[in-house]
Amino acid sequence: PDRSGLDIHLRPNFNDLGLLSRLFPIPALGGRLKGDVSIGGTIGRPQGRIELHGQRLVVGDIPVGSLTALVAGDGRRITAEKFKITNDGDVIDLHGSYDVKKQIVEDARLALKIAEVRTYLDPWKALPVEIQGDLQAKIMASGPLTMPGGKLTASSRRLQLGNTVLADIRLKATSRNGELRIEMAETTVLDTRMKLAGTLRLDNRFERFDAEVSAFSVQHNDLTLRMPQPAQLRLTPDGNLHIANFVLAGPRSGLKENGRRQENPISVCGHHV
Repeated sequence: PDRSGLDIHLRPNFNDLGLLSRLFPIPALGGRLKGDVSIGGTIGRPQGRIELHGQRLVVGDIPVGSLTALVAGDGRRITAEKFKITNDGDVIDLHGSYDVKKQIVEDARLALKIAEVRTYLDPWKALPVEIQGDLQAKIMASGPLTMPGGKLTASSRRLQLGNTVLADIRLKATSRNGELRIEMAETTVLDTRMKLAGTLRLDNRFERFDAEVSAFSVQHNDLTLRMPQPAQLRLTPDGNLHIANFVLAGPRSGLKENGRRQENPISVCGHHV
């Protein structure tokens, strides 16, 4: 373990953070920041307290807004008692603990509400497609830092990925022991409503995954196609995707006979790729 001793006491009070970026080779900064920093212990097991308050903060080309942060460490765990960013109605709120010795996350909770994600993603020029729209999400997590268990709920009225518009997005998922269970995922694309549920299993190196799609349906106007049985997907380290038992079935036409819809099915079958 690292036994390097720490003895840090600072009281930052910057009316213009831009001064730091002019003095040091760091991304452009802006806004005001003040706080109180007191850190002891060792690098491996820090002790102390960090309290920061910022207004009109900017990092590079990304507007951060206001920041309130209170982080404490007792040598065993580091706890974010409060970490909240607000910017013109957008909110990112985080709290939770990290056990330094066990290297596990304890009761971490993240809530975010963003009116336009493009505001924060545009400066990332490396993104393959332009993303814009609103996003709301809540995440709860506990367990190993590399693969914690937890719950996720997310929604969006409209999210655009390049030229593709996803409307009325709803997502609910849970994670445990490397298994991600999608309890509900649904959205509307080109007036077509799609719903999905299933389970995704990842290895520790994220090189392969196995998935079972337990439910999938596509609805357009009065026509609905759905899976009559679960389908399996597997991605191997060599990049091959294997698909088995993927079938969509529905009525052959919208015609009715004796007041009932005809039940002659049409099917789309999946295969190995």
